[in-house]
Order: sequence, then structure tokens, then C-alpha cells
Amino acid sequence: MKTIYCRLTHPVPKGHWTHHWTHKYAPLMALGLSLGSVSAYADTVTAARTFDGHTDSVESVAISNDGKQILSGSYDNTVKMWKAETGEVIHTFQGHTDFVMSVNFSPDSQEVLSGSADNTLKRWDTETGKEVDTFQRDIGCVYSIAVSNQTNRAILSGSRDNTPRLWNTLNGSEIDTFQGHTNGVYLVAVSNDASKALSASEDGTMKVWDVETGKEIHTIKDSGQVWSAAFSPDASKLLSGGDKGTMKLLDSNSGTEIRTFNGHSGRVYAVAFSPDGSKALSGGPDGTIKVWDINSGNDIHTLQGHTDIVSSIAVSNDGSQVLSGSYDNTLKLWDIPTAECSTLSCIHFEGLETKSYQIGDKLRVNLVESGGRSAPLDLWVAIVAPTADWFYMTSLASEPYSPVPQLFKASVNNAVRTHELFNFNVSPEMMGGRYIIYTVYAEVGKNPLPIDMGGDGETVWQSNLAAEEITLIID
Repeated sequence: MKTIYCRLTHPVPKGHWTHHWTHKYAPLMALGLSLGSVSAYADTVTAARTFDGHTDSVESVAISNDGKQILSGSYDNTVKMWKAETGEVIHTFQGHTDFVMSVNFSPDSQEVLSGSADNTLKRWDTETGKEVDTFQRDIGCVYSIAVSNQTNRAILSGSRDNTPRLWNTLNGSEIDTFQGHTNGVYLVAVSNDASKALSASEDGTMKVWDVETGKEIHTIKDSGQVWSAAFSPDASKLLSGGDKGTMKLLDSNSGTEIRTFNGHSGRVYAVAFSPDGSKALSGGPDGTIKVWDINSGNDIHTLQGHTDIVSSIAVSNDGSQVLSGSYDNTLKLWDIPTAECSTLSCIHFEGLETKSYQIGDKLRVNLVESGGRSAPLDLWVAIVAPTADWFYMTSLASEPYSPVPQLFKASVNNAVRTHELFNFNVSPEMMGGRYIIYTVYAEVGKNPLPIDMGGDGETVWQSNLAAEEITLIID
């Protein structure tokens, strides 16, 4: 059986395709049964390695740029650096006199930065494990530090002066302050290119700043407290973790909400983007980390193994590993399954909003494919209507609907291509209810139905199986 790397993540109700169909739909229903046999839920991933050594909660974690070392800051007042491959402790940095709230590597991984509830930010030498410098100002508890991957500048926040501060970490000099909050700042983030900064405050706002000018770009007001935040790799988007088990995707230039991800049982304490910006990660009080597809909002993987709150998440530069810290006093390193598109075509839908579409709303759905495909494939797109009837569709505009698969002649040369499937306004003549779209590529002339149903089975599948759900509300 061919390995399917990207699994169906929209659950399809049991018996969904067993009502209101006639003999002419039997082959389509067989495809439905075949598709339904694929896992309807996110894959559960177990940790590749667990790091034990802290005697209290792990509050912050980081991965070096080469992925060989990892870092942790703990309520036991220490910072530890570990070998990622073996779990061996390289250094225990001792010098803070209170909780270590935030840690990170310098961009060249030659130094470690740590912020503490003892009101200090410290620099440490990764080779010797010795303290290099202490930044201390009358700013109160250092809740959070953020380091750009490209410059030696750190942003930190103090609980008493309400002001995020930008520092040159090479010499401890203060570069700028960001004025505007009216209460303590407990969370900061900085974009990879250091062009934008974000701060979250007890005054109930998040602010996005232009680092070069020190000016506020905009203020985001949320109905609840924001517990975690991160910039996308290109700084165009933000993730924020909230009180009620939700993570939001926001436009960083306008603050407009793009999508909400729901999946945790309580506060989202940690968020992160994958290096290519295609995935989001969230950590919650249930001890799990969830990996989400940014475009569809689907829950792809659940990383399960911590026994207490997941407080921090870091992703390796190649996106293959995730590091997490927890209130169970441990760190865990996870190997993340990735779609292998070098020989198979990978496909997904994009454009759908996480809402029910009303009459007059624009409904636009694109099929996005990537991989090293140079030969034609058959594109099978199955759509289940609210009546449970199925029909096929091809993306060729000259033949929008067909009872048989149509040859999809476009080829992909190690690039991403987007093909428009739907682009219209919902009209009163349409049937209301829930639609589900499935798509899969098969070898030319082959039938992806199960063998016992007269098809060639999953061995002819040449892509992952993608699925999306649409609900049309028709009065």
C-alpha cells in the first residue's frame, strides 16, 4: 500500500454517505468509502527524546541555528544547555536568583541570553558556560526576551515601567524604548529581520512596532488576555494564544483576524510558526502540542506526552523538529512527519474561510499542488452534497463537471501551482447545507477505488488525500 503522508483532517460523520443515493451513484459512493477509510483525525506523534534535569517548571526553550544544542530556562533559577542528539547537559548556567522566565541563543549561537524575575537580563558564553554580562536597570521582572535571527538585538519587557526596550546585546547599551502601554508588558516578540516588534500588556492590548523608528504601527485589542505570540517568517502575520483554547492568525500590518484555531482545553501558553510559514503550532494546559495547517486551519498532528502545561515551543530551522518545555519539569524533542513531495505530488485546498457562507458571499476555492511531477495525472475531485450525493469535477474550465475523471495535463517542476476550482457568489438557487470536497491524484487511466469495488486501490494514488468542508446557509 502506498504511504499517504498527509491525512484527511476533517472528520466525516459515520454513515454520511449511506443515505439518499441511487444505483447510479454507487461507484461514487465506493470512492467515498475509500476516502472515508483514511484517518479522519490528526496523527498522534510521540516524543523522540525527553530531557530530565530541572527541579522545577520549564518556562522557556530554544534551539540553536544548527539544531545541535537546545536551551531551557526554569523556575529552579537555572539555564541549561543540552546536546540535542543525546540529551546530555553541556552547561548549567547559574547566577540568577529568581525564576528564569525567557531564554534564547544569539544568532551565531555563541552566546545565550536569559531574562529573569530577579530583574536582570544575562549573557552567557556557550563555550565556557561563564556569565559574560548582566543588564540591570530599574525595570522590574524581565518576563520575556525576543531575539532576531539576523541581528544581535534583544527586546525585553519590565513589569514596573510598562515599556518594551530594545538593547544591543553586544555591549548592553539601550537602543530604544517603545512608549504607549499603560500597564506592565509581559510578552514580546520580534520578526526574523528585526523590522517589527510586538508587545502584549496587562492593559489589555497588543501593540506592533516599527523597530527602526520606534513608532507604533497599530494596537490590537483582544477580548481576553494574550498568553503567547509569534511573527511569521516574513513578518506579514502574527499568531496569538488566548484564554479559551484558541489561537488566532492575524495580519501584522492591520491587526485584522484571518483565522481562529480551536483545539485546546484552556489557555494557549505557547505558539510558533514553522520556518516556511505553512504551519502553526500551539501548546496548551492539556500537555499537548498541536500542529496546524495555516491555509486550511486543519489540525495535522498532535504531539502527546507531557503531563502538565506546555509553556514554550521552538522549531528547528529546517522544520523537522519541535522542542517543548513543560510545567512537568521536562523538555521534549519531537520529530515532525513531513510531506514528501520530491516524487509525489502534494495537494491542498486554500481560500476557504472558517465560517458558514451566506447568500451573496464570495466562495473561492483553489487547489494548490507542489512537487517534482512532470507527467500527466488523473485528477479525481469528489464532492459530497448535503443530500449525500457525490459527483466528480475537473479543474478544466471547458469541462466543469464530469461523471468520470478527466486528464489533468498541467505539470509541476518542483514549484507550487495554484488552480482555481470555485469562484462565485453564493446564490439563493443553491442548496443549503454542508458540502465536503475531496481530491486525490491517480496514475493516468487508473481508478483509485478499492480493488474489491472494481478499482485499482490506493496503490495508484499519486498524492495525499486533501479534504475541505463548506457550509452554505440558504434562507
